[in-house]
Order: sequence, then C-alpha cells, then structure tokens
Amino acid sequence: MVAVSRGLLWPQVREGRSWAIYLAVKDLEKMEQEADAICAYVQDKDSTLRSAAHVHALSRHSEAMEARGTRQIFTH
Repeated sequence: MVAVSRGLLWPQVREGRSWAIYLAVKDLEKMEQEADAICAYVQDKDSTLRSAAHVHALSRHSEAMEARGTRQIFTH
C-alpha cells in the first residue's frame, strides 16, 4: 500500500521505508498533543496560529537546551 496525500508520496514511501503501525500511532498522538498545546495558547493569548507555533517551538527549544545543561552546571 502506498501512502499518498494530495498527490504527494509520504517521505517514508519515497525512501522505501515502512512504519510499524504502533510507531505511526505514537507519532500521531505526539503531534496531536503538540497541536492541542498550540491551540490552547491561541485561545489563552488571543494569538494567531503562526505566532503560537513559533512561541511553542521556542519554548520546546529552550526546554531542550536547559535539559542538555551547560558547562557551568557540569563543572560545579
């Protein structure tokens, strides 16, 4: 079975990869959680979807950088 959306092949199909259904479902659930967070921001802050997505992405990036730590944290 070939996954086609609006006439375009999905990347995993073009590359000859296949996804196990549980991985696809897991990824979809994560995408839904992130979309819900962005929509909540839009409603709370009366923002556009684009701005909310940027704020969300920067927040995620900031969390990742904090989780990674800094040289100062590791030397003390």
